[in-house]
Amino acid sequence: MTQNDTSIKDEETEEQMSEDEIEIIDAKEPSDDNQEVSETNEEIDALKKEKDELYDRYLRVQAEYDNYKRRTEKEKVSERKYKSLDLALNFLRPAWESNKPLSKFNYNWPN
Repeated sequence: MTQNDTSIKDEETEEQMSEDEIEIIDAKEPSDDNQEVSETNEEIDALKKEKDELYDRYLRVQAEYDNYKRRTEKEKVSERKYKSLDLALNFLRPAWESNKPLSKFNYNWPN
């Protein structure tokens, strides 16, 4: 064999090896793609779950805030109502205690 024949065989061997490598790489790509798609789908599912949890927390906080507003408004109304009642009782107490015209009512005053 001459050097020229040897170089031709080397080139053919290199071409054959590169074709084999291409086939091996091509064979690996679908499984890699499937794995990447699977990982991406898992990430998407995790993000959707996190979004749902955050939205649920948002709704709960919003409901708590609405309840707080209603409760404080009721407390304000109640406080105004009973403050005016206390004021009226403070004006009427001397009349009741002195057995004036209202003495026919039997009322126990709060302390």
